[in-house]
Amino acid sequence: MFAKTLSMAAAAVMVLLGPEVERDCSRSLSPGSAKGNVVLVTVPAAQGTKTDVVLFVDAATEEEAPDSKVDHVFRLQTDEAVEVQMRLADVRVDWNRSTVTVRHALDRPLALTIQKPFGPTPPSTFVGFGLSHAGGRDIALPAGEPTVAQYAALAANAGSSVEECTEWDSGGEGTASCSVGCNGGCSVSCKPGYDACCKCVLPNAKCSCVTSEPG
Repeated sequence: MFAKTLSMAAAAVMVLLGPEVERDCSRSLSPGSAKGNVVLVTVPAAQGTKTDVVLFVDAATEEEAPDSKVDHVFRLQTDEAVEVQMRLADVRVDWNRSTVTVRHALDRPLALTIQKPFGPTPPSTFVGFGLSHAGGRDIALPAGEPTVAQYAALAANAGSSVEECTEWDSGGEGTASCSVGCNGGCSVSCKPGYDACCKCVLPNAKCSCVTSEPG
């Protein structure tokens, strides 16, 4: 395990990749896109040195600019001890069943993926084992570059992924993806060796990947 730290200038194109994301294990996530501002933070997970990399999206509309409220939350579960804090303004976010891409005019690409890259992993690439998507949350994003305290508050609001899955409302043993529509709703897709777990907990539903039990 190792720590990886990136500054705000480290990303121009951010890509999150994964296998197909399904709704209730049968209905695929519809493609979508948004323009606006994003904030990226890391959250220590309950499972040892694992870390969740969380992308908050504050989307604009044709009539209104971004309102500093979260409209989408994407979470990448990783096996690494990762540290990153970043805000990017005026970006375009595109997603489909397997990929989320954040495009910005500046600097070098940054990738978050659950598919192991061919060859050595580039310094700007995070490799994980679970990718989830949730709708808007009642979370405010700073209008400018967040302070240390504001980044910490965002990480706290994001919460952590589930550590184990003994009960679930969708997914469970042997499933690679799941979703639920309760308590804000969410969906997740997992790499081989992990089971999808979607739970209708309060205040917000949780969709995570947990290590598969030996067969």
